[in-house]
Amino acid sequence: MKRNVEPFKGFWHVVGGQVEENETLKEALKREFKEETNLDVEVGKIIGGRIEETFDRTKMIVAFEVASAGGEIKAELREFGVRLV
Repeated sequence: MKRNVEPFKGFWHVVGGQVEENETLKEALKREFKEETNLDVEVGKIIGGRIEETFDRTKMIVAFEVASAGGEIKAELREFGVRLV
């Protein structure tokens, strides 16, 4: 997704977000994909991860393999470009 708003306006980023209470990492990723792209995805294995320190918090970034299982792609208003790789 290419962001249309700050922070990082104009930069490409991957689909993601925060994990809600009582939600697994895979459930969170499925929900975020649906919210941000309208795609239903199958979430596979973990392919990477890191800890990121920012000025106000510490984040754990986890990357998963995903495959599109259905739906028609659309971007939210905060995005202005979509590229599947």
